[in-house]
Amino acid sequence: MSTSGSDAGAGDHLPPEPGSPNPEAFREGGRPAPTGVGDFERQGGQVLQSGSPDAERTAGKRRSLSVRLAALALALVPALLVLEIGLRVFRVPFIYFAMYETPLQRGAVEPHPDLQYVNRPGYAGTFKTGEFRTGIRINSKGLRDREYPYEKPAGTKRLLALGDSMVYGWGVEAEQAATEVLERRLSGVEVINAGCPGWGTRHHLRFLQDEGIRYQPDVVLLFFCTNDPEDNGRQIKFVDGQVAAPEAPEGTAGRVKRWVTRHFATYTLLARGKAELGRIIGRGQAPELDTDALWGAEAAYLEGVQAFCRKRGVRLALVYIPDETAEHLAWAPRVRAFCQENGLALLDLSGAHEEAARTGPVMFRLDPHWTPHGHEAVASAIQDFLKERNWP
Repeated sequence: MSTSGSDAGAGDHLPPEPGSPNPEAFREGGRPAPTGVGDFERQGGQVLQSGSPDAERTAGKRRSLSVRLAALALALVPALLVLEIGLRVFRVPFIYFAMYETPLQRGAVEPHPDLQYVNRPGYAGTFKTGEFRTGIRINSKGLRDREYPYEKPAGTKRLLALGDSMVYGWGVEAEQAATEVLERRLSGVEVINAGCPGWGTRHHLRFLQDEGIRYQPDVVLLFFCTNDPEDNGRQIKFVDGQVAAPEAPEGTAGRVKRWVTRHFATYTLLARGKAELGRIIGRGQAPELDTDALWGAEAAYLEGVQAFCRKRGVRLALVYIPDETAEHLAWAPRVRAFCQENGLALLDLSGAHEEAARTGPVMFRLDPHWTPHGHEAVASAIQDFLKERNWP
């Protein structure tokens, strides 16, 4: 039987000759059917054919979105620049603190097994902010003071000042600190500055027991700051040799974050806003301080200091430092009641602050620490307090 092309049946399908178009490769409308994965696009879980109207619309939307995002970014740059300049000119306290390195961040302290950290003996450096520039020098025994032998010289009285950054002299030169001003005014009395930034009463008690008593003080002045009850339980860690919060990132990420924080005020503002937004969405309000628990621990440490001094015949007075925070309202009545109930001498600096404020700023505008004028006023108040009691 003949098998020529003229004899083939109508339903027979012969393969196309090389180079000829394949009729099955076309669909309605004359568009070629997709021949590979690259000829398809996905949108909303559906496969779209490349070159189809839907695929072209999707690509157009993507291009439009990219253009809009680029335009938004360009528009934000000048706005962020203006914001950055504004934050630097009109300083906000929490941004100010974040941007400036402190002695704690610069290695002025070192780890301690019981106190978490102490002033690093022999440290010398500079503390510079937008409000002040001061030299920091720590003696061989870890005090921001001149060298003192443990043994008290004959015929000399000693006063030991325990406190945090207020006693330390944060923001002023060492000779401007209240302890130094007071020493110059008292004849035959050495006033030893045992302040360490960030310490609470727990730290003061332990320092007094292990180190402070070795100086043979006749009088101990324990300075109470309104953040002391919280500082008693504050936890820290060392990152790259510097004090940091427990949640602070470490390694390269930590170094990058610290650099960005110190150089861009806008970053700190946005980070604060993000944290506040998360707080509002997550909890609705910030958790309140458990003042009863905090004061219970604080009172126990105060009792420890008092018992230690009484047993050794050392006079003790508590110096209360007021401020404008909510903590002041919480702690002031409790401090006064504790001193009255336990027979502890109390010097409340509220009056001294108010009187000194009439002639000059007692605290720096952004940094809540005494100015040189404030230290002078505190030294005068302590001098009068000691004179009334015929101390030391």
